[in-house]
Amino acid sequence: MYNLAPPSQINGGKYQFIIPLTKILPYPLRAIELQKQLELEQYKPAYQEQEQRKLPRYNGKDVSCISQILQRELRVGERDNNLFILYNLLIQNGNKKEYARHLVIQKNNSLQEPLTDGELKKIFNRGFSYILPCSKIRQELPYLDCGNCQHKNRGGKLKVTNILVKNINKLPKLNPSEQRVMLFLGTYFEGEKPSNYEISKVSGMNKNTVKKARESLKEKGIIPSD
Repeated sequence: MYNLAPPSQINGGKYQFIIPLTKILPYPLRAIELQKQLELEQYKPAYQEQEQRKLPRYNGKDVSCISQILQRELRVGERDNNLFILYNLLIQNGNKKEYARHLVIQKNNSLQEPLTDGELKKIFNRGFSYILPCSKIRQELPYLDCGNCQHKNRGGKLKVTNILVKNINKLPKLNPSEQRVMLFLGTYFEGEKPSNYEISKVSGMNKNTVKKARESLKEKGIIPSD
């Protein structure tokens, strides 16, 4: 089956448009948009089912900070840092580097203003320790809500190894500065080894006060000596 259209010729006759093309109005763009919408609605169920099968399954799905980064529409100025931390956290929670890169690239492509391939490459080439303490993540990404995270403070539970649990009977005998430093070491910095400056910055205490309180806690055997 085939069609003949101007200026085709057959048996000496030449096909012509009854109405010249210059006088024919273009096909309305609105009609094209409606047609595309109808086609999309027609194939939407199958498309959604296919997309659901493609959803990534990664280790650390219950880690709140990972989920929040993946769900956030990263703005210009916060993309590099967020994607770097996301990559680091994914590896820290047992994902292979290749799969972590895949998820970061997938997240970047979903942004309204994604990073270029070159900018992503710089993120992947940055140095990693693959150990991001909760306090550091909270400082870098202030929008995070860690209230319901099961992994907060190395699991979100005050275990017997926690400084507060181990020394709860000694707490009333400590002076206010010692109590405050001990409180931050047992909650905000639980499982970490922050510097005096880091404790001072978070607690609002004077650095020298933190230093003296920490030395006193070491002398009393509440925290280990360096």
